[in-house]
Amino acid sequence: MSFILDALKKSETERQQKNAPGFADVPDGVDSPRAPRWLWVLGGLLAVNLIVLSGVMLRPDPRPQTDVTATDEAIPDGAQPEREASFSEMVEQAKNTQAPQVTGATEGQSTADNPVLEASPVPKPRLAATIKESYATFNDLRANGTLLLPDLHLDIHVYNDQPAKRFVFVNMNKYREHARLAEGPVVKEITPEGVILEHLGNGFLLPRE
Repeated sequence: MSFILDALKKSETERQQKNAPGFADVPDGVDSPRAPRWLWVLGGLLAVNLIVLSGVMLRPDPRPQTDVTATDEAIPDGAQPEREASFSEMVEQAKNTQAPQVTGATEGQSTADNPVLEASPVPKPRLAATIKESYATFNDLRANGTLLLPDLHLDIHVYNDQPAKRFVFVNMNKYREHARLAEGPVVKEITPEGVILEHLGNGFLLPRE
């Protein structure tokens, strides 16, 4: 009986040895398990999100940069000094200005404080006639050869009751009474009609225009 059992065990052992794989049948290596597909999809989505986020952060500011320019403050025209009147304007003003008519006590006061171009109250006809009859005009004496002088032109004539405030412009030069002209004659008197000049003993009137 034991002989039979030993034979069966031996037979089973031989059978198992025949069925066991040999050394050549052992595979070279075990393949590593592959990553699941959903992991690759998740990685791709993360990469896309990183690219989009980087683009948003690195994108330049869309707001335009405005250049700040300084503007000069306007200077009011009134700050500039007024232009002085030219000589021709003074002449024209002297020709067109008429003395205001004043009466009573205010006449002497206004005349003394404010000398008026082209002067003072209009002289009475008798006084004007006396001045014209007493002195020949400059042009008359030049015409008859009594005076040998260059042209004299009365540019501005200012008469005032106070002699110190009288003056004239002759040939664009300012003179007061008793002053000598550059051309030679002496200013003897400034009258409402013009200026009385004297040259080499000859008195004559240079009338205002």
